[in-house]
Amino acid sequence: YVNSIHGINLKEDKFVADFYIWFKYKNDSLNPLKSFELKNGKIDSVTNFETHKEDGGLNHASARVVATVHELWDVSKYPFDKHELVLEIEDSDNAENKLVYTADLENSGVSDKAQTRGWKIDSVRTKISSASLVCIGLVSKLHLLKEDFGYFKSSAFLRNS
Repeated sequence: YVNSIHGINLKEDKFVADFYIWFKYKNDSLNPLKSFELKNGKIDSVTNFETHKEDGGLNHASARVVATVHELWDVSKYPFDKHELVLEIEDSDNAENKLVYTADLENSGVSDKAQTRGWKIDSVRTKISSASLVCIGLVSKLHLLKEDFGYFKSSAFLRNS
């Protein structure tokens, strides 16, 4: 769940994302809050750790993450550019045959407060993709559109998925 997007820097190919991440798992030997990593960026801080066992023995672990994410921006259509901001989460300790992420589509999303000046979040999608030969990664994509001259034409900027 994305709380905010800020620090969008087209020149330095990066942005900052503040988001919650959570894991539900059965295997007590796993510690996903220590083994997850951001494939396309650097985790700046992890706070608000919470772990507990749910009814039925399922483990629940969650945390708030602030990360600097690297993105190659295509500005060839400036000032009408649109960008896809991607958070690629993978596990650094476990290969894909040991651990597979599944998306919590019902609870994933973006806060209404996540808007950043000059940009509008158009849509969000969360999916599972094969992040590499070793791991499966959870990819959350935010479609970010440039606001121009104080108005926004959604029909001109929608991206087909």
